[in-house]
Amino acid sequence: MVSLNTNIINFDKKYTGAIVGILNAFFAGSPSVFAALYYNVFTHGDKTDTKNQDFAGFMLLFAISFAVVDLFCIVCMRNYKDDTPAFVQFENDEGGVNAEKSDIDHTDEVEKINNGSSSINSETNPHTSDGPEHPYSKTQMSLKQILLNLDFQLLIWSISFASAIGLVYANNITLISKSVGLNTHDGTLTIIVPIANAIISSAIGIFSDYFKARIPRFWILFSSYVFFTASQVLVLLFATSYGMLILSLILLAFGISIIWTISPTLINEWFHPGNLGRNWGIGILLAALIGAGMQEAFGALYDHVSSGSGINVHCEGMKCIRGGTALVIAGGGTSIVLAIVLLVKQKRTSLQSIS
Repeated sequence: MVSLNTNIINFDKKYTGAIVGILNAFFAGSPSVFAALYYNVFTHGDKTDTKNQDFAGFMLLFAISFAVVDLFCIVCMRNYKDDTPAFVQFENDEGGVNAEKSDIDHTDEVEKINNGSSSINSETNPHTSDGPEHPYSKTQMSLKQILLNLDFQLLIWSISFASAIGLVYANNITLISKSVGLNTHDGTLTIIVPIANAIISSAIGIFSDYFKARIPRFWILFSSYVFFTASQVLVLLFATSYGMLILSLILLAFGISIIWTISPTLINEWFHPGNLGRNWGIGILLAALIGAGMQEAFGALYDHVSSGSGINVHCEGMKCIRGGTALVIAGGGTSIVLAIVLLVKQKRTSLQSIS
């Protein structure tokens, strides 16, 4: 959260998608790095034998790493620019419009507002224009106001239901592969998502910045809901096929990359950037709670059709995962419905303002 806020503040808003995407790429890719270190540096001989694994040394590596990173943060991490460097702040004093400028020249934007334009969207250069501003982007809201804001509620709940899919599926991929007899491929199945996530996150952030005027970020976010849901439909129908399981994980990686790159970027743009930490923090909390609930339900449905108990629980076949996967699909469907409601609401609001 600290690195996200600090980097968004310190860079111009036209790079927000790329900045968040790159941060997410490092966050997503780090498990692969540490997994490789564990199995190649802290494990010797038979990797399946816990006696050959230096787990204590691995934990010591984490402790030292945290200390080093924290020291770097103390020394280097600070706001080098104004809290809202990418936004022109306007004051209507005695009928005039004054602009406080950061390091970026906003002369063109000021002229357009003086001329009565409500948008700073540039038709002559659609690739680099910012597009129309969201009505709440300039207004700081109290906690009560943001919680009662329908746009925020629809957006944050849709994000939370969709992101929970990534949590449940990624956490249970080895359980699913074991149930359908594909656990010999766990080494490949578990590494697809973090690697693909790291690559796609950077690409999608840059893409969303470059084509912001042509393809609104919300439509990119909406595509993640479709990717999440489609991945689970493939699991429900074709989990016994190794190829289809790979494809479902690739779709999942697209969904995870998009949602964790575009969501904070969109919240930063739709609502006041000064409240990003609080607003995105609410989203993360809600996603965690829904994800925990889905995870618990997935496990309960798995146990219901399994034999044995505790660590000896055993289940084979599609019946083991069918109930839990159907529940996750329902979560994806919920996110799609909420997103459509938000799109319709904003469309109506836009038409009313024009009329």
